[in-house]
Amino acid sequence: MRKMMMIGAVVMAAATAGAQTPQIQNAQVKPQAVTSLGRDVAALAAQAGTTPRWVAWQVPMIDGERNNCCYYSDDYNSGGIRGCRMEPQTSDGPYKPPQIASPTGPVRLEGGTQVTIFVRLIEKRIERLRALTDDCPVDAGGMELHWLTGVSGADSVAWLKDRATDEKMDVDVKSKISNAAVRAIALHRDPSAVTTLIEFARSTPTTPTATSLRREAMNGLGQSRDPRAMQFLQSIITK
Repeated sequence: MRKMMMIGAVVMAAATAGAQTPQIQNAQVKPQAVTSLGRDVAALAAQAGTTPRWVAWQVPMIDGERNNCCYYSDDYNSGGIRGCRMEPQTSDGPYKPPQIASPTGPVRLEGGTQVTIFVRLIEKRIERLRALTDDCPVDAGGMELHWLTGVSGADSVAWLKDRATDEKMDVDVKSKISNAAVRAIALHRDPSAVTTLIEFARSTPTTPTATSLRREAMNGLGQSRDPRAMQFLQSIITK
């Protein structure tokens, strides 16, 4: 019987300088220069119907080993294929492996230096959010993908912060997207990321979602190399 395994991949070395080209496959990629991240994503969401579409962008990532990719395998004895399937496998047909081509050229000994934010839009709303390293191949399921260029780390953090605290978000996806947004913020190299994580960590939770956000923020600060993160965590321990 054909089986599939999906496990996290560990990036094996420190980041290198410069961005890699996104390894997006099986997608209708539409490059778009960003004007205002919030307005651009909102406009794309407003145009989204019952067929999903993706919007994505890339910003510098913090140093250190990351675990933001996937492996697929047809059985437990094969080495597997590195890459993430963005669209779920349909239940009305046979299993189809992700359409991810084998890598060409020299084998990279170092991991990615950028984090790619993927946002799934459907029926005029945000339905899913993922953050993957730029060296992770992606099968976008043949969907339309709007690739936003020129997004700054600060703007990306600000947009994700708004998603984490968006009270207007549909209740069925609010907790999932809020937590994913905070985890994505923790991967940003921009100084505003640690500032935002500390703000969440200092908050007094009044709802289960707020409690979860605070926990994710604390986890993010724990993996940060920013001195402000260490000082904040030390201040909590010594209280």
